[in-house]
Amino acid sequence: MRAPARVAGIALAFATLIWLPAFLAPRATGFGDWQMIHHNLEAALAAIRAGDLPLWDPFHCGGVTSWGNPESQHFAPWVLLAALALGSTLATKVLLVAHTALGAAGAFRYARLRHGLGPAASALVGGAWAASGFFSWQMAGGHFTFAPYYLFPWLLLAWRRSLEELRAVPAVVVLLVAIVLEGGTYPFPHALLALALDTLIALAGRPGQEPRAVTRPRSSTVAWNGAIAVGLVVLLTAVRWLPIAETLTRFPRTVTSTDAPAAMDLMKAWVLSESEWRAPGRLYVWPEYCAYLGWPVVGLAAVGTVRALRAHRTALVGLAIFFVLAMGAFHPWAPWSLLHRLPLYDSLRVPSRLQVLLTFYVALLAGIGLDAINRGATRALGQRDWWEGTAWGIVVFALAPLVVFNLGNNDRWDGAPVESAGPAAPRFHLEATPDYHARYALLPRQNKGTRSCYVGAMDWDVAPGLWNGDRPQARVADGELRGVWRTPNHIHLDVSLPEPGRVLLDQNHDPDWQATTGTLTDERGLLALDLPGGDHSVTVSYRPWTLPWAAGSFVLGLVGLLALAWRTRRTAGPVLSGRLP
Repeated sequence: MRAPARVAGIALAFATLIWLPAFLAPRATGFGDWQMIHHNLEAALAAIRAGDLPLWDPFHCGGVTSWGNPESQHFAPWVLLAALALGSTLATKVLLVAHTALGAAGAFRYARLRHGLGPAASALVGGAWAASGFFSWQMAGGHFTFAPYYLFPWLLLAWRRSLEELRAVPAVVVLLVAIVLEGGTYPFPHALLALALDTLIALAGRPGQEPRAVTRPRSSTVAWNGAIAVGLVVLLTAVRWLPIAETLTRFPRTVTSTDAPAAMDLMKAWVLSESEWRAPGRLYVWPEYCAYLGWPVVGLAAVGTVRALRAHRTALVGLAIFFVLAMGAFHPWAPWSLLHRLPLYDSLRVPSRLQVLLTFYVALLAGIGLDAINRGATRALGQRDWWEGTAWGIVVFALAPLVVFNLGNNDRWDGAPVESAGPAAPRFHLEATPDYHARYALLPRQNKGTRSCYVGAMDWDVAPGLWNGDRPQARVADGELRGVWRTPNHIHLDVSLPEPGRVLLDQNHDPDWQATTGTLTDERGLLALDLPGGDHSVTVSYRPWTLPWAAGSFVLGLVGLLALAWRTRRTAGPVLSGRLP
């Protein structure tokens, strides 16, 4: 078996092992924000079953846009296809394992190619980072929009190569587009930070800072290749940023960020496998701070820090930069406070989520430490076969606490399966849901909506005049409503009016709804339709004005990406490879 296939197989086996508890009850939903993730996918599936595009979600908050929701993930084709094939619950679990395997393999590859570490040390880097407490808690708690973080090592590898070679730009573009399409509200801004830092390191690089990348790229090449990558990413991701930007103009997501974890608390999170759910000094619950790596990994990272002072200083630079950022708003002029004033970053409220990059660099330093021990022992003992087994034994010893932690922490899938939602209501309607947080994912299958909103991050406007109950989803004061029927994106009305009048619809107003007859308007937040007198058969449809522009931009970007890949096709060798030490 060739080395890449062997690495992929081991990474997949490792990922399957640590997420095994999620599959003990394959259809059980998770706790926390998994209800939101399942709901978003179920709303998309409900639209497709009705023959609609998954653009509007009528099942919560009185009806809101899926097209412009920053956390919608079904615009990633692989997510939607997996959900169609396996169901929303099992699809998220399978995709979770796949992302974890990608993250472990990517970190392994990064350590090998960028820092020249041996196989055992690189395996430690990949395993420790992919199984860190950050991923365990964020994924166990339902933050599947953080899964794109697992792509970071591959992105950093492709980006560094793209600073010198045009043929690497398509790989960078594909990875960044994947992060955006998967709803990476935090991963994408953090990816830009990581790439900016890596660019500065590359431009200022000197021999000895990074053993496997001692040349400094030309500034003109960096600027040209970077501009091509940015242009293609902007075009291809217009299917997300254009509707999201339009939505945010009406529902700003800007939030304050006052959290300031102490430096010691950040480091304690690397060795604490559990803590109080809420504790003094913490603005959020424990899962937002946990970044468990275990004492063996942290101890090896201490050794690696000494070694990095001589030959791996870029790892120390990355650790220092993201450590200070993760300390949050400890001062008005703190790096996080300044960063939080910028567009895109002003919607990020939890600085401790940068622990994902901290744990990456700690794991990398642990690999550097093991590699230093390995090289020192080899020099002292000579080329003895048994030492290689000892190095792998250290890897197993260091990763064992993380595996045990994951097996215990990832066993949080005890929610009701969406398949248990029961028969769908014959007619869509809103209802009061006293156990809303436990039933959120079930609503699309039940063909029911609610005025309740799961999270406040988007601050949706909910019309006060919405009505509950299995009643007609339209009202007319003077006239006769002969029938009303709806799908997620369409409302069909048969109405007779003796004179011009107004029909009220039981959903929130949105300017992208259009009617075949009459004029749509806003009545205290409700979608209302003004009609002339007479008999009318009207279809009211959700048709976002950004859809054709976004689709056209995507096609244009896809043509550009394929043209670039074709132009550079004759360049020998795969992009994310290199001669391994």
